[in-house]
Amino acid sequence: GIKAEIKAPDWGTLTALLDKYTEIPMFLMGKGSPTGDLDLTLNLTIKTGGRMNHFSYSNPKVDKLIEQQQGITDPKKRFQVLYEIQKIVYEECPAVVLFYEDQVFATRANVQGVEIYPYEFIGFHHASKR
Repeated sequence: GIKAEIKAPDWGTLTALLDKYTEIPMFLMGKGSPTGDLDLTLNLTIKTGGRMNHFSYSNPKVDKLIEQQQGITDPKKRFQVLYEIQKIVYEECPAVVLFYEDQVFATRANVQGVEIYPYEFIGFHHASKR
């Protein structure tokens, strides 16, 4: 088993401690994808020096693949590179994903035109009430 002392600091304190890379040996954090594209998450959490790479993961090959996929316009070729990145990260396991949160949304029957996007955004610009 693991002996742990549970602490719940405010967000500013938590991120300041995580940025030191030595103060918090284990943590639980959520991360969504506001763009719906894996590039943002890779650059924030996996790339060496990424702003949310709080587990100090570093792999030069993965960094090179992250940069490479940014210039690929063919979706099939880009998918292959992204797949390779995910395969390497999965095998090296710098972090454990515990769950993916379902995004739940509902409207009244008389509301129409609300758009739900796969990247956690809800568009109301075409919404109207019948």
